[in-house]
Amino acid sequence: MHTQSLFRLPKDLIVREYRPEDLKACSNIYASNIEDFLPPALELLIDHLEGPFSYYLVLETNGEIVGCGGLDMMAEANHAAFNFGMVRRDWHGQGLGSLLTLTRLALIEAENDPAYFGLETSIHTEPFYSRFGFERLSIPEQRYVGGTYFVSMGLWLPMKSRDEIRAELHQKPVHFDIEFPP
Repeated sequence: MHTQSLFRLPKDLIVREYRPEDLKACSNIYASNIEDFLPPALELLIDHLEGPFSYYLVLETNGEIVGCGGLDMMAEANHAAFNFGMVRRDWHGQGLGSLLTLTRLALIEAENDPAYFGLETSIHTEPFYSRFGFERLSIPEQRYVGGTYFVSMGLWLPMKSRDEIRAELHQKPVHFDIEFPP
């Protein structure tokens, strides 16, 4: 699993669940990525955060939210979907996206073995997710007027691999204010 970039993580990093007062910071993170990675459709994020969801996490350092991303679980289908995973543009390249990805992979319980993770991402971030083993499942499609092309990707991940990810995460200088399954 891709953990090499985790050595660059900032100090005093906290991973916690989203709270409604985080909406502005998460919206600003979305806006910082519109030009290259996300469609100009901030209302999609706002609608998601105002509805029910399984997990939406934020990455915080020194009281500042620098990343966020969700995971919706569909236990009856043994499936989880990544959504709205992003790092503030001026914080790219410091391992935060990797931390957010690995944390979401580690959240699925043991009863789902192997667990399937799906996501939709732009062709610009497809190589990032490929490093974690995600594979392209669709042809590129332009889903938003004037926007970039998107693909669907998926990953089957056994419990053993998720246990290894949890062990690796617990060795990092990060405070997890979330509970991982046993």
